[in-house]
Amino acid sequence: MKQKPLPERVLSGWTKDRQGYIKSLWAKYRVTQERYDEIFEEQQKKCPGCLEDIAHALKEDEQEGLQAFPDWDEDQPGPVGQTGVRRNGFTRGLLCKTCKTLLTELEWDLDRTRNLMGYLERSGK
Repeated sequence: MKQKPLPERVLSGWTKDRQGYIKSLWAKYRVTQERYDEIFEEQQKKCPGCLEDIAHALKEDEQEGLQAFPDWDEDQPGPVGQTGVRRNGFTRGLLCKTCKTLLTELEWDLDRTRNLMGYLERSGK
C-alpha cells in the first residue's frame, strides 16, 4: 500500500518552553517526564504508525524527527492526580501528527476501519 509523503522532519528546538511542556504533559495526559522517556525508548524513537523517527520534546540531543504527540485512550482508567481523583484515560504511546490524526478518526469505528483496509487490499493498493 502506498503511503502519503510525510511532513518535513522537525529539527531541534520545537519545544522551547521545557518546564511548560512538562506541566502540560501532566495536566492533559497525566504523563510524567519519566514516563514520556520510557515510552520514547520503548518505541525505539519511532512513530508506531508510520515507523518514522520522532523527536523527543525534552532532550536537545534527540530532537531530529517528526514532532511526537501523546496518544490518549479515554476508555482506560488513568492515574490518580495530585487531588486524589482518578482521571479517566491512559497514554498508549507517542505518535506523529499525521498518525495521531488518522487514529483519532478511525479508532471510534474499528469495523469500518477493517472494512476499508479490506477494500484497499482488494483493489490492489
